[in-house]
Amino acid sequence: MALSVAAAACVSALYVPASAGAAKLVGTGTHPWVVVLCNFSDQPAQPNSQAYYQDLFSDPGAGKLGLLDYWRDTSFGQLSIAGTTVTPWVVAKDPADTSKSLTRGQWINLTAPFNRGGGDARLDKIIACADGADGIDFNKYWGVTAIFPETRSTLAAPIGAGDTTVTLTTTQYFPNGSSPFSMAIDSETVNVTGINGNTLTIARGQGGSTAAAHGTGAAANIPGDLGGVGAGQLTGIPIKGADRTIATIVLPHQVDVTGASHEMGHGHGYSHSRSFSDSTNDYGDPYDEMSQYWCPGPHFSANSGAGLFYDPLGGSDFGGPGPLYNYVLCRSDINFKGPGLDAINLDTQGWIPTPRHFAFDNSTSNQATIALHSLGDPNARNAPGSDYLEARVPAAITVPVTHGNPATVGNTTSDYYTVEYRQKEGWDRGFPDDSVMMHLHAPNQYEDNYNYSYWMDKTPGGAAYGHGGLMYVGDEYVDAANKTYAAVNAKNTGAHTATVTLGSRKINATVTRTGADTGDFNDAVTLAATLKVAGSGAPVPGQPLALSVGTDSCAAVSDPSGAATCEVTLSQHPGSYTETASFPGDDAYASASGSGTFTITKEESQVSYDGALTEDYHDAFTASATLTDPNGGAPIAGKTVTFSIGSSDSCSSATDASGVASCSITPTQAAGTVNMVASFAGDTDYVSSGDTQSFVIKKEETTTAYTGVTVILQGASGVTLKGQLLEDGSTATPIAGRTLTLGLGGQSCTGTTGANGVASCSLIFTGALGSQPLVASFAGDAYYLSSSDASKSAIVFAFPTRGAFVLGDNTVATASTTSPPPTVTWWSDNWSTLNSLSGGPASDSFKGFARTVSLPTSTPPSACGSAWKTKGGDSPPPTSGVPSYMGTLVTSRVTKSGSTIAGDTVKIVVVRTDPGYAPNPFSAGTGTIVATYCP
Repeated sequence: MALSVAAAACVSALYVPASAGAAKLVGTGTHPWVVVLCNFSDQPAQPNSQAYYQDLFSDPGAGKLGLLDYWRDTSFGQLSIAGTTVTPWVVAKDPADTSKSLTRGQWINLTAPFNRGGGDARLDKIIACADGADGIDFNKYWGVTAIFPETRSTLAAPIGAGDTTVTLTTTQYFPNGSSPFSMAIDSETVNVTGINGNTLTIARGQGGSTAAAHGTGAAANIPGDLGGVGAGQLTGIPIKGADRTIATIVLPHQVDVTGASHEMGHGHGYSHSRSFSDSTNDYGDPYDEMSQYWCPGPHFSANSGAGLFYDPLGGSDFGGPGPLYNYVLCRSDINFKGPGLDAINLDTQGWIPTPRHFAFDNSTSNQATIALHSLGDPNARNAPGSDYLEARVPAAITVPVTHGNPATVGNTTSDYYTVEYRQKEGWDRGFPDDSVMMHLHAPNQYEDNYNYSYWMDKTPGGAAYGHGGLMYVGDEYVDAANKTYAAVNAKNTGAHTATVTLGSRKINATVTRTGADTGDFNDAVTLAATLKVAGSGAPVPGQPLALSVGTDSCAAVSDPSGAATCEVTLSQHPGSYTETASFPGDDAYASASGSGTFTITKEESQVSYDGALTEDYHDAFTASATLTDPNGGAPIAGKTVTFSIGSSDSCSSATDASGVASCSITPTQAAGTVNMVASFAGDTDYVSSGDTQSFVIKKEETTTAYTGVTVILQGASGVTLKGQLLEDGSTATPIAGRTLTLGLGGQSCTGTTGANGVASCSLIFTGALGSQPLVASFAGDAYYLSSSDASKSAIVFAFPTRGAFVLGDNTVATASTTSPPPTVTWWSDNWSTLNSLSGGPASDSFKGFARTVSLPTSTPPSACGSAWKTKGGDSPPPTSGVPSYMGTLVTSRVTKSGSTIAGDTVKIVVVRTDPGYAPNPFSAGTGTIVATYCP
C-alpha cells in the first residue's frame, strides 16, 4: 500500500530533541503512561471511544493482548504499565498560548516556540496535545502518548496537473470548515482552501512539490506523524507550564498493537534494531519489535497465517464487526501483534537474569551443549536454571553503521554474538517456525544507553545459512574467523527449549552402532547408528551417514533423535566382517566413525516339491521343486536339488533363475506308497533344506499276447505253445522273467518270459480235433498288472492211423485263394484228373493214398514231411477211416515206376473231411482246406 505521511514519519530516523538530557531506560517495576486522545478545534469528531483505547493501553485490556499484556509478557513480568490513564478526547492547545485551541492545520504546522528538532516538530505536537488534557499529573507517569485522528482518503475521480478541485471518497476526520490546511496527494503537497462535503478546493504544488496528474484511488492524506521522541525518558519536556522528565510518542488513531508497542519501545529506551546485511539502515530485523514497520519480513508472507492477526476486543481481523487496531505500514487490512524483543534488547533493560546467560569461551578448543529457553515464553524467567535465555560468544566483527545523518558512514566493532531461541508462540506466533537465531552486539558510539543489535541474516562472509537466517533443528551457523560454530540439535516444544551446541572449532561428534550385529546371507538387514555430540550426547539430526558391512553399504540420514537407519542386502559369503558407520562431517561438525564386528550367517533355504505325486512302475515322470529364500520368497538360482523316491530311484538338477529344478525319474520299485524327497544339501551360503511328500507307485499295465502255432498236431510228441508279455502295448518294452500260462483247449502249461518277453511250454494235447481255444495269460505281480489274450484259436488235427492222403500242389494253391474255399478231393478213382500238380500229370493209377511216408510227430514240426511211396489203386490199402480234421500231404509230382508210385511233400495242409469216405476208390474222400500245418 502507499505509505501515509504519518507512516512515513516513523520510518525516518528516531527523533532526539536537541536540548534533552541523557535518556533514561525504563528498567523494571510499574511505569504507567498517560494516553491523551487529541483532537482539534476544527475537527471535533471522535474516531474511537475512550474505552477503546483503555482496552488497547491500560488495565481494562488485561488478557486481551493489548499493550499491558505485551510489556508484561515481553519483560517476563518485570515491567508493568498498569495504571495507564486514557483521557477523554481533548483539543490541542497552542504551546505559545494554552488558552487557545489549535486547528488541525495549526497543529501540523507547529514551528514555534518549542520546535526543538526541526522538520515536523513531533515533540511540539505531543506537547500541544498534552497541554489540552486537564486534571493530569504528568509527573506520575513514565511517558505520554498523543493519539490524533488520522485522515486518510483516496481520489474518487482522476485529476489533471492543472485542476484546482478534487473529489475524495471520504472526508471523515478531515477539518470541517477551517482552511487552509495541507494535504498530500501521493507525493504532491497541496493546500486545501475550501471544503464542501467530499469536494475540496486546492492550491497545487505546495511545499516544494510539483503539480501532477493523479488517477482514481490515489492516496489523499492530511500529513500527520507517529513515532517516539528520543530513546527512553527525556528531561526538560515543557507540559502544562512545567518541565517534565517523561517519555514522549505520538500515534495515529488507527494504530495497532505492533505499532504502539514499537513506539512505546522507543519511550522505554530502545532505538531501532538492524540486520547485518543492511547495517547502515534502521529496521531490517523482522524478529525484533524494534524493527517493526519493516515490510519485507516473514510476518507479511503467505506463511504468516491469519492466526497472528486478531482483535483483542473480539472483532474480525479482516474488516468485520468490532474495532480494529489495524494501522500497519504495509498491510492496513489486518491487525498485527508482535513480535517480542531479541536477547540484546532484553539485556538492555536487564530483563535476563545473569544466571540465565551462558558465556561461551572460544579462546581455547572448546565445545558446549546447552538448552536455550524460548524468549517468547512469558514464564521463561521462572523456568529452571538448567537452561539459558541467551548464549554469548565473543566475536570482533567490523560493522559499517550510520546514525543521525544517513550520508555519514562509520564503523563499529562487535564484541559478541548472542544465540537465542524463539518459539512460534505468544507474541512470536507470526514466525515461520520455532527458530534459533544469531544476533551481533556492537557498541553504539552515539547513545550511552543503547547498543546496536544486528540480526545475522547472513554470515559475516555473506553466506546464507539455515532457513533464511533462522536455524531450525539440524541447521548450523559457522563463522570460522571468529571461532563460532553453532548447531541446533533438538527442540522440546512443551518445555519451550531448544538444544544447541557451540564450538570454538568444528564440533566433535560420536557415531555409535546400534543395529543388529548378525544377519543371514542374502537377507535384507537394517543397519543402524546414532550420531551424537561428543560428551553431551545431544542428537545431531539431518546429517548423512554411510553404513556398511564389508562391501555392502547404504546411505542414511540421522533423524531428530540422531538415529540413522538404512537397509542392505548381505551379498557376501558367511563369515565375520567389519561393520562401519561413518559421518563425513561438514562446516560445523568434525567427521566421526564407529565400527564393530558383524557376522553373516548362512541363509535358510526352503525346498517346495511341486512335481508329480504318482506314476506307474517303469514309466518316467517329471520331478520338480522350487528353492527359495524363506525370508521374502526370493528364488535361489544355480543350486542342485536332488529328488529321490523310495530307496533307489533319483535324479538331480540345478535351479534356474526362478529357483525351479526339474528332472525325470523312472520308478524301478514295487508298487506302493513311498516318500518323495526333494533336498538341497546346502553350500557355503545356504543351509540345507528338504521337502518330503508321499508318492504312489502304481503297477504298470501289461499286454499279454499268444504268439505260438495255431495249427496243432494232436498227440504224438506234443505241441509247443508261446506267448509274449509287454509293458502297456504291443510295441512297448518286453517284460522278462515273468510266468505266462499258455492253454490249448482245457489243457495248459507255463513258461517264463525271456529278454524278448516271450515264454513257451509244451504239452501233448489229447483233446478233440477241430477248433480249440488258445489262451496266454499273466497273473500280475508286485510291479505289473495282470493281462491275458484269449482272442485266438487253434486247429487241432491228426494224421490217418497209417500213411497219409495227398493233394496236388496246384489244386491246393487254387483252393487257398478262392473264397469260399472249394471242396478238394484227396481220395478218388480219378484223383489224377481232380488234382493238378506243378510237376506234371499224375499217374492215373494213383488214387490219393501214400502208404509209406515219414510224418511229423510234434508241433511245430521238425521237418515238413518227406518223399513217399505207395502202390496203385486201393492196394496200399488205405485206412478204413479218417480224422475229422486230417493232415494231408501236398505234392508237386507223382511218378510211377513199375508198380511203385512215388511223390514228394511240399506242404502239409489240414482238411476238414466230408462224410462218405470209404477205402475203395469209388467212395471218394473230399473236404475243405482249413489250415496249413507246414511249412
